[in-house]
Amino acid sequence: KLTEPPSKWAAMGTQLHACVQDDQAFRKEKDHLSSDDLNAVEYAREIVANQKAIGAQVLHEQFVSVRNATGRKIVNGRQDMVALFKDQQEADLTDWKFGYREVEDPEDNLQLKGYFVGTMQQYPWVRRVRLLIQMPRFSKALGPYEMDRLDLGPALEELEEVYQDATRNQLFTYNPGFTQCQYCKARHTCTALTALKGLFGDYRESEAPVNSEDAADLFDTAKLVRKGAEET
Repeated sequence: KLTEPPSKWAAMGTQLHACVQDDQAFRKEKDHLSSDDLNAVEYAREIVANQKAIGAQVLHEQFVSVRNATGRKIVNGRQDMVALFKDQQEADLTDWKFGYREVEDPEDNLQLKGYFVGTMQQYPWVRRVRLLIQMPRFSKALGPYEMDRLDLGPALEELEEVYQDATRNQLFTYNPGFTQCQYCKARHTCTALTALKGLFGDYRESEAPVNSEDAADLFDTAKLVRKGAEET
């Protein structure tokens, strides 16, 4: 089996997300957080409290899936926070980014577009959605970027294209739209995913091997790597 110890950064992110979502976890962990982590968590918790104060139903770690016109599930994932405003027929979708790197704007973020489509499909009464990326370490937000029912069709078409691209070569069956391993959902820490990329390069730009023997060797090796990913 291919094993991978949890990344310390992934573990830290999980801990900070828990502190934002759960009062008991926050009370338990706050004395053990660094000052930077504590400031980031308190910034995020204030955002949650403000959403609740204006009447939102706040949901954390909500599983969301996107289905195409035939009903086939093409994307799934968990969105960090959904604030539902039923009277206004609106929703705020917030993605927490606790890292130090700059990230792309919500309007260019395919992951958030997937959450937008999934939310629209899950809650038919929602007419308008605001996409936000919150960066607690910088005390700033990217967005909001507003989308409504008129944007649903184009966004779904974009996700469908990604799905078709990602599944065209079955050796590279990622979780479409998120560039994650199909099995463990990891991004940069999945050893199986790394091994496949090392064999073939980027799946969108890979070139055919020079001859049939090389192709057969690569295919056999890829099957072993994929089997390891399934077992892991």
